[in-house]
Amino acid sequence: MSNAWKAACLSTDPSIVLIPNGKYMVGPLTFQAPCKAPVSVQVQGNVLAPTDLNIFKSQNGWMVFQNIDRLMVSGTETFNDQGSLAWSQNNCAKTGTCNSLPINLAFTSITNSKIQDISLLNSKLFHMIILNCKNVTLQHIIIRAPQESLKPDGIHIGRSSGINITGLAQTSK
Repeated sequence: MSNAWKAACLSTDPSIVLIPNGKYMVGPLTFQAPCKAPVSVQVQGNVLAPTDLNIFKSQNGWMVFQNIDRLMVSGTETFNDQGSLAWSQNNCAKTGTCNSLPINLAFTSITNSKIQDISLLNSKLFHMIILNCKNVTLQHIIIRAPQESLKPDGIHIGRSSGINITGLAQTSK
């Protein structure tokens, strides 16, 4: 995916990074700009995060999008962070074990962008962060977190403006 992103960013024409049908173990990944034209990430397959927490030591998110103008993330399938395996390793209240866990999707310094029609499942920490962003629309986002998850809350927004959210659904399954 990193190579597809780099090629799309270098194109002077609008580009699509396609995640086709299937299951894919991915990440952690950082998608950065500047891009020469708008880039869309279309998710048609199920994207699975690694379960080994050690590989997240240098990154606070599983899929990080940063410093991008005119980004579109859309799809018909799921970003599954496979958090249930991490929750037992991070029980501050009961055992004092406090591991730093990654955020499912992080959008930092994104402008004039849209995230739509995606599902987020079983985040290790919380599902999405929108930080230092401007003019971002979230539409038809489904967040699934069982009651035993550490952070069943969905989207954290900070230091951002022009954020519009419509059609957000949160379930406990």
